[in-house]
Amino acid sequence: MPTTIFDPDTEIFEGKTPLIKLFIKFEKTHSSRQMKPYYHYYYHKSLTEWRSLDKATRRFLINLVRHNWQRCLNYLLEYTIVGSLQYELRDGKTDIRLVYMNEKRNQKIKQSKSHFSFSFHLAFHVKMKTTIHAIRRLLDLFPYITENMEEFLAHAEKKEKRRRKSQRKAGPEEEKVNQKK
Repeated sequence: MPTTIFDPDTEIFEGKTPLIKLFIKFEKTHSSRQMKPYYHYYYHKSLTEWRSLDKATRRFLINLVRHNWQRCLNYLLEYTIVGSLQYELRDGKTDIRLVYMNEKRNQKIKQSKSHFSFSFHLAFHVKMKTTIHAIRRLLDLFPYITENMEEFLAHAEKKEKRRRKSQRKAGPEEEKVNQKK
C-alpha cells in the first residue's frame, strides 16, 4: 500500500499562490476536526520557515492567523513553549482594562480588539477562563475613559496603596488569608 505524503499546499491551492479565500473555500467542505492538521501545518510552517517564505505565502499565513485568532492562540499556547512563558496576572479583568486603556490613549490609530486580545493572551496567563471573544466583549462593555485616564489610574493606584497598607497592618496570618482570595 503506497503511503501518501501530506501536502496541504498542493491539496488546497493546486500549485497556485496561497490565498486565504481559497483556504476558506476548502475549509467549508471539511469539519473542524479534519481542518486541524492543516492549521497545524501552516502554524508550524510560519514558526519554522518564516525567513525563507515568499511574500505571498507570508501574507497568506498572516491572514490565516487573522482568520481565526483563537485557534492560532490555542496552538501557540498548547503546542509550543510560549504557553510556559506567560506572565501570570492576579486580577485579569482589571489588568486587561488598564492595559487596553493605556494602549488606546497612546495610539492615534484605531486598534483591533481581536489583535489586542490575542497579544494579551499570548503574553499573560489570566486565572479566569477567557477567550479572545470574551475579552473583546469585556472591552466593548467597558466605557471609554480616555479623557479621565489620569484620574482613573490615580484612583487605581491609591486603591492598591491602601490594600498594601492594610496588608502590612494585618499580621502574617491575615495576609496569607488575603492572598488566597
